[in-house]
Amino acid sequence: MKNLLAIIGAMIGAQDTIALDADGNPPEDTKSALQDLADALPGFRAAHDTLGKLRDALSLDAEAEPETILGTIAGLVAKGEQHDQLKTQVDTLVAEAESRKRADIIAGGLKAGKLTKAQADGWAASADVAVLTAFLETAPVVVPQGSTPPPPRDADDAIALSDTAKEVARHFGHTEEQIREFKQKQQAAS
Repeated sequence: MKNLLAIIGAMIGAQDTIALDADGNPPEDTKSALQDLADALPGFRAAHDTLGKLRDALSLDAEAEPETILGTIAGLVAKGEQHDQLKTQVDTLVAEAESRKRADIIAGGLKAGKLTKAQADGWAASADVAVLTAFLETAPVVVPQGSTPPPPRDADDAIALSDTAKEVARHFGHTEEQIREFKQKQQAAS
């Protein structure tokens, strides 16, 4: 019984041995400390169970200390962060490879005359590679091979003014050149 009292005393932080009264009861402060210990036992059991589950989940032996568990978890977190970084890099490389492949397919479609410049700059520039490939396999030639595009028109030819526009310009004190410049700015903005 003395050994049991010494163990209990050590658990509750008693400095001396626990002296029982004539009826065999411990002093009030000892009773209070024992009650606090009894109240804390479910939390200790839950923590012990949780540590056991962590050891099992981490494939650690049953005697692994909490520091070992924490170190293993920290290592897994670091691996997870590295995985995220590598996944981002791989996703970027995949997107770049698809973009290059799309550009190559578009170049082939232009060369074969199955895509116009407007199509290449428009919908084809953002089309899925598989869709674009399937389209080009069945697309007819729309730009004859060996043909040359018409030469660009002069800026003055590009913006021809009607007689009415010229008359309105004169009426409001503007020159034809001012009206052409204004129309060029409008075309460039659209």
